[in-house]
Amino acid sequence: MSVAGPITRFPAEGLSEPQRYIVSFDQNGKSVFLPTDNGDHQSIMVAGAAAQSIMYSIESVPADMNGEADVRFAKKNKVYDIP
Repeated sequence: MSVAGPITRFPAEGLSEPQRYIVSFDQNGKSVFLPTDNGDHQSIMVAGAAAQSIMYSIESVPADMNGEADVRFAKKNKVYDIP
């Protein structure tokens, strides 16, 4: 059940914690899961009227997935930030 705003935390009151699953490859080319988390970029937006979670973003198309370059980029770069 949701609660009337404003939103003061992420996830918003009444919502479950999101989980992010990213697949990568080990040195033998076998697919493996990276550690599970809830994303790198969460924020409260529009004076508490909304919340966002950017789970994954890329710098270019196609994504550079060599050596997990895409994962490193997504971790340190927000797509956008709305105060």
